[in-house]
Amino acid sequence: MKYTFVKWIDAMSVDAWTERDQATPELGEIHSIGIIIAENSKVLTLALNCDITNDSFSCIMHIPKCCIFYRSSVKLS
Repeated sequence: MKYTFVKWIDAMSVDAWTERDQATPELGEIHSIGIIIAENSKVLTLALNCDITNDSFSCIMHIPKCCIFYRSSVKLS
């Protein structure tokens, strides 16, 4: 299995009533570590958990590659 660490930009939301002058345009910087389970030219798919016996995964996240601004391999011993 291959593991990776990525820094990426994600959308943010505010659930409360907000006046226009307080609604500043911001994006969230997200840091994720996971098992690479799929990848193509547009999307990196990571999972947080793997059931080795059944080759199944949970907590799967699809990250658009255009949002990733840093990526590094993670080596586990």
